[in-house]
Amino acid sequence: MALEDERKSEAFAVRMRPTVKKAGERAAAHAGVSLAALMDGLLIQYLKEQGFLTASGEFPKGEE
Repeated sequence: MALEDERKSEAFAVRMRPTVKKAGERAAAHAGVSLAALMDGLLIQYLKEQGFLTASGEFPKGEE
C-alpha cells in the first residue's frame, strides 16, 4: 500500500531540545505545515534515502 493511501493512526512522542523545537516550528510555519507533518515528511525522506522504504513509500520486497 502506498503511503498516500495509508491512514495516519500511530502516535509517536519525541523529546527534543527547546531550541530545536522552536526552529522546527518556524520551519514548519514557513512550509505551511504543522511540526508533526514536517517531521513525518522528513522521516519518510530519510527512510527512502536509506532503503527502508521504496521510492513509492512501500517496504522493500521481503521486508514487511
